[in-house]
Amino acid sequence: MRWSETLPFAAIAVAFIMVPGWCVLRALGARGLAALAGAGPVTVTIAGTSAVAAGALHVPWDWRAALATAGLTVAAAAAVRRLGGRLAPAAPSSPTPPAHAADLSPASMAGPAPAPHSSRLTAAVCGAALAFAGAVVSLRYALAFGNVEHVSQSYDNVYHLNAVRAIVRGQNGSSLTLGNLTPESQGFYPAAWHDLVALLFSASGLSIPATVTLVNIVTAAVIWPLGLLFLVTRVTGPRLLPMAITGAVAPAFPAFPYHMVDMGVLYPTHMAIAILPAALGFAIEALRLSAAPSPRLAAAALALVLPGLFLAHPSMLLALVAFVLPLVAARLYRLTLDRRSSPEAARAHRRFVLAALAYLASGAAAWVVLRPPASAATWRPVTSPSRALGEVLGGTPVGMPGGIPMMVLTVAGLVAIVRARRLTWVACLMGVSGALYIVCIAFAPTPLRLFVTGNWYNDWNRLAALLPMASAPVVVLGAEALMRSALAWAGAVRPVRALHGWAAGTRASRSTTAAAARRALGGRTVAASAVLAVAVAGLGLKLQTGSMRVKQEQVASRYSFVEGALLLSPDERALLERLPRHVREDQAIVANPRNGESLALALADRRVLKPHVHGAVSDDVQYLLDRWREAATDPLVCSAVRATGAYFALDFGGPYVSEVNQVLPGTEGLDRAAGVELVDAQGRARLFRVTVCGETGPQGR
Repeated sequence: MRWSETLPFAAIAVAFIMVPGWCVLRALGARGLAALAGAGPVTVTIAGTSAVAAGALHVPWDWRAALATAGLTVAAAAAVRRLGGRLAPAAPSSPTPPAHAADLSPASMAGPAPAPHSSRLTAAVCGAALAFAGAVVSLRYALAFGNVEHVSQSYDNVYHLNAVRAIVRGQNGSSLTLGNLTPESQGFYPAAWHDLVALLFSASGLSIPATVTLVNIVTAAVIWPLGLLFLVTRVTGPRLLPMAITGAVAPAFPAFPYHMVDMGVLYPTHMAIAILPAALGFAIEALRLSAAPSPRLAAAALALVLPGLFLAHPSMLLALVAFVLPLVAARLYRLTLDRRSSPEAARAHRRFVLAALAYLASGAAAWVVLRPPASAATWRPVTSPSRALGEVLGGTPVGMPGGIPMMVLTVAGLVAIVRARRLTWVACLMGVSGALYIVCIAFAPTPLRLFVTGNWYNDWNRLAALLPMASAPVVVLGAEALMRSALAWAGAVRPVRALHGWAAGTRASRSTTAAAARRALGGRTVAASAVLAVAVAGLGLKLQTGSMRVKQEQVASRYSFVEGALLLSPDERALLERLPRHVREDQAIVANPRNGESLALALADRRVLKPHVHGAVSDDVQYLLDRWREAATDPLVCSAVRATGAYFALDFGGPYVSEVNQVLPGTEGLDRAAGVELVDAQGRARLFRVTVCGETGPQGR
């Protein structure tokens, strides 16, 4: 399928992922950017929780169950809005930001507050920023993937593709039972991403690989830029320049979203991190740190997003726990300063102290309880702390090249924040993310390192992917500061003395100095706006060079669909797609998950005995995995074949995605085994059938 042929399906995917959540948030009272940024995350919640609920109730789960859950959630949101009063504030949707959200460059810190913008202009700038970010990410992904049907040639992809098929076949997408895809390995596995893909796959008629590709593109090109723009505007307020810069910055971090479709491949983490900016933005509003907070509405929206974040990947809920710490500290600091102003302020301070203590206790409990076993945290440090710090500042972690432009913007942003003083918590967000990454990639293995980063398996790749979200507000502020400083230096904004007088003066004097500054601007406003627009466009293009091109090439190598590919070659896929001609639906296949054979489940809808590298299996299945080729000499093999329906076996040979236990003993040397025959072949890929255990398998399996 060509990319041009996928455009209608891409539009369907966008609507499928965005509309349900948007309806819920609109029913709750959200509007504008808040409703759009939270739409995708809330849809993920609907998909994940509906699957869990259906599994708990022992009822089939499919699009009808998800649709019913969406309808109930909309009704519940509307009821909350009616019973609790209107959660949204009565203030206009684009208020003038308060002092702590004022422009941060030397010139604009000394300048008048931004004039209110028309809603149409604000919408136009937001739309342009999102369109640029979405187009760049979509183009990068399309060029890297090569074709919508290509699959990641990686270890984890066997599980992810087969899990989607298993959910559709079994009509059960519960994260509580998905496990490793066998009855014997049922247990918790975060399945929200798989559930969403399964729903779209069932509704669209596309193949599983194509559906996976579209969901990942929508996640990276729609959910991520929307969430990041929402997060940045919680910091800057409704100023147009930061909005435009966010559009240039969102697709410019190689660590996210691109690294998560390269390494692993970590599709659930890819979705969870894309959700994270919206969740953090709602947390900022709930804690009254944004320009025009709507705390009750934000808290309700956050409550809707959190289940989806957890079911996408619990480690990113723990990341949110860490990122909220500086927000809590900032809110507590402000309340502490204000506690003696009135009895109500004192009571608010006491209530928040208790809430903060409860948050710390619950966060610590989650940090300990939700972590994976220590045996899974096998990643070791690979660099020095100083080099890791440079990677954090340059936005090029895990040894990615380049980073000088991003480092300049980051340092400028940090300087601007220091000068503004009231936005220290923004720098602390980046500090939290940077500290986690540096400890993981550069500190020696110790119990402390395990405690701090073990929730991410001590995997610095996952923590590297968190850096863009935490760094983006700083980078945007830095770019804005540099652009406005350049305009001031060039004489586009004058008089500088009057502007500095505005920043340093009292509130009473600011009106006079602001008016003087506006008169001094005269006809230069349009020219300055044009210069800034060109600067933002140039920044967006500049940030797409260097490390971004290298990262695209790395992703492309992971999706290379050629003979000798690590997981699936053209010959192997062609043979898998012919399996329904030979293997009945009630029969099964002995297949090796380490070389792509087990993708028969995902691509051909035929049951395999070992759908994933890991996971317990029954005694009969294990016997066949070890001895299927011995059917002619071992009667127990035929007993197991009849019990499982595994009358067929695949043999792809190498290469393998796993460095250990590569060969499946039961299917080794099938061309020399007695009692089996070759049924179909293409290239080196072959399908065999056992001939000594009966002609047909058990019915109804």
